[in-house]
Amino acid sequence: LFGVGRFSQEALDYVTTIADPTANNSQLVLNANVNGPLFSLPGGDVVLSLGYEHRREKTSFDPGTFYFGEDDGAGNRTQFGRTIPVDPVKGKFNTNEFFGELLIPIISPDMDSFIHALEFDGAARYIDHSIAGGDWTWTAGGRLTPVQGFTIRGNFTRSVRAPAITEIFNPTSQAFATANDPCDSRFVNRGPDPAQRQANCIADGIVYDPDTGFISNIVDFASPISVSGNPDLQNEKADSWTVGAVIRPRFVPGLTVAVDWVDIKLKKAILSLNARQTLEACYDTSAFPSVYCDRIDRDATGQVDFVRTGFVNAASYDFEGLTAEIAWRGEVAPETSLGLSLNYLYVNKLETRVAEGSIDTIRGEIGNPKHSFTANINVDRGPVNLLWQTQYFGKSVWDADAASDAYEYNGVGDWWLFNASLGFDVAKNFEMRVIVDNVFDKAPPFPAPAANGTITYYSGILGRYFRLAGKVKF
Repeated sequence: LFGVGRFSQEALDYVTTIADPTANNSQLVLNANVNGPLFSLPGGDVVLSLGYEHRREKTSFDPGTFYFGEDDGAGNRTQFGRTIPVDPVKGKFNTNEFFGELLIPIISPDMDSFIHALEFDGAARYIDHSIAGGDWTWTAGGRLTPVQGFTIRGNFTRSVRAPAITEIFNPTSQAFATANDPCDSRFVNRGPDPAQRQANCIADGIVYDPDTGFISNIVDFASPISVSGNPDLQNEKADSWTVGAVIRPRFVPGLTVAVDWVDIKLKKAILSLNARQTLEACYDTSAFPSVYCDRIDRDATGQVDFVRTGFVNAASYDFEGLTAEIAWRGEVAPETSLGLSLNYLYVNKLETRVAEGSIDTIRGEIGNPKHSFTANINVDRGPVNLLWQTQYFGKSVWDADAASDAYEYNGVGDWWLFNASLGFDVAKNFEMRVIVDNVFDKAPPFPAPAANGTITYYSGILGRYFRLAGKVKF
């Protein structure tokens, strides 16, 4: 293979193969609903919608011979190539859902009231999941328009997300990993409550030598772990509320200004705990021993023998932010219209937490800057459309919770990206579009972000690139 000349077919066959993973997803949806006015108010008809939905979903994944690996007959597998053995996944679930929506117009514009318009709406849905159980999701909100062109709006929503099939049915796989053991002398005085962490470690039988302390092998040497799905997963739940205003001044036709404050709190979020997170979830709790401790095996000397990692309802997320939009569209010449828009996001708070561990601040980190916006200029003239887009990402740091001198380079500066596209109607039912992303070939900021800059936050890692798109209407 490393000689000069053509390779023999036998040599090529020895080092190559055809990988043939196969995934199948199927979904059956049955939906029935009825809607119409219940009765009339001075502001209009009170409209109700009621319905029922049944969903049945199935997923199967076969990694194929190459990714499955070679079985030695004793239940152990050795990988082909450089990938670890991949397990097949198979599972299904069904839901029965009942829902209703209600619209209540209190005051309408044609009533000639001292208030221009006022309406309320609400919706609720009960979801009976064959695995995750039953839960309610609902929303309630309203809009008040004191005068024409100015609307105040707000709502409160309870949302749920059922666990995915892969999160429930993912088979148990064996692996090896290192982890910062909270009971190790190098880490026992850290965490959200160092005293609590140390007390839990001592209660679990960890002995700290007066001279050497306790050195956990898993910190420096890979130990066996398992990764698996969890059939006992529950639904994720989030409470969110928004309040804002929309302005459409009559003296500037085509202009819309919208501002909203958004608050979202997510609990019981599903995530795949790694070995470190599993250990911290066990030893950083005030209710020791917790269910996470059952996932950890230690020998008589306190060394970690085995950690069972995988999907659990263990995370929480907290977000607060401001969204704003300014948009205008109008005709600037015969058969020529101009559209301008600016979408801005300010992140006031973005935090995550695993079990009772320390709070991880994400606000201001790479991928989640405090300030960002997208601005578009759109020109339509007959069959031709031109778009110019400007994207801005504010300066960001590697770790918002770290000290300012923790890294040689604490983060990256702000970054601008410019994109453009030109579309034209070739025929009545055929449209073509030429797209140029990163027009000025802007390089990603220095130093390159994590994962060698491949995270989507810095698409500049790809440089300037071109795409050609077509759309056909039948």
